[in-house]
Amino acid sequence: MKTTTSQNAGSDYRWLGWRLTPQVSMQEEISQALKLCSRSKAAVVEMFSDLRMGRAIELEGIGGLVEDISNSLLRNSHALISVARLKQSDV
Repeated sequence: MKTTTSQNAGSDYRWLGWRLTPQVSMQEEISQALKLCSRSKAAVVEMFSDLRMGRAIELEGIGGLVEDISNSLLRNSHALISVARLKQSDV
């Protein structure tokens, strides 16, 4: 899928296919990125637990999580990566 960046009236936007996502500052996206990292970690822990117990992985909520990660990266590509690199003791 092609990603392009354009400027419109002083604002930066990033296109991903048919969606237009406004880019935001690192400070604006950090709080969302923190919540997203927490949700992602919980989802991964739950998936591994299900696998360990021999259960099938429930993929129903994963699509929304993947979309949220994608949107976060489109809004500010550095915020989520920076938060994910923090050690738990730093958060």
